[in-house]
Amino acid sequence: MATKVPAPRTSNGTLPLQLATAAAILFSFGGIALAALANSPADGGRGGAIAVALTFFMLFMGRGTAEQAAETALPPSGDPVEDLRREFDPTKAAVNAMLDWSNKEKRYLAASSVIGTLVWGFGDLLAAWLCAA
Repeated sequence: MATKVPAPRTSNGTLPLQLATAAAILFSFGGIALAALANSPADGGRGGAIAVALTFFMLFMGRGTAEQAAETALPPSGDPVEDLRREFDPTKAAVNAMLDWSNKEKRYLAASSVIGTLVWGFGDLLAAWLCAA
């Protein structure tokens, strides 16, 4: 009788990504607002630069979902076929968890990097427009 191996539990884990993306957006538009308030439109892209740096931090500090799931090991059963199956199930779960996390991470990274880069490049123009208004 084959026992079903439970898949490793992985949390959603998107809260840090959501917070970092929100911070990147706030830095981007906050930099424009501060530059407009200080009547220094040339500084309007600085918030975008901070947002891009935060995006790089998000990218490089991603969590190790696959590594955590792959470390879940079961004791040997004595049956080589059962041991192979037990070894394959956590690996399959680890790959699925990694792909799921990667898809979520891409969305947040895309949002924060695109907004940050556009503000970094064109924030001075928007700040100048706000100063003139």
